[in-house]
Amino acid sequence: ALYNQFGYDKPLDFISQGSKQFSVVSSFKFTVVRYLLTLNVSVLYSDSDIILFQNPFHYLHSINTTSIIFQQDQSVRFLLIKPTPLSIDLLDHSLQVVNMTKNGDQHGMIESYKTFNLT
Repeated sequence: ALYNQFGYDKPLDFISQGSKQFSVVSSFKFTVVRYLLTLNVSVLYSDSDIILFQNPFHYLHSINTTSIIFQQDQSVRFLLIKPTPLSIDLLDHSLQVVNMTKNGDQHGMIESYKTFNLT
């Protein structure tokens, strides 16, 4: 966790879920992922607290899917997004949800899963 410059045990505002800065960071992450998809690049999206003990790509590429592989609980903590029209539409919708609700990337993606019937 990040703490302010004086060492107080209070997180910086931008990591406070629901803050304007949190929403901006969440929106920016999805914007970057969406841009990479338009360049025909597959994206491994992972929270910073995910620990990989081995290279996941051999396993992930062995799964028969055309667009998105996500955790069984359908969270946004770890997923592989392939450059497809569905993936780009999902990211667009997620960005809209994040920008409207200010609830962050996790909420935006989960709402989009529901809208796109991926749950």
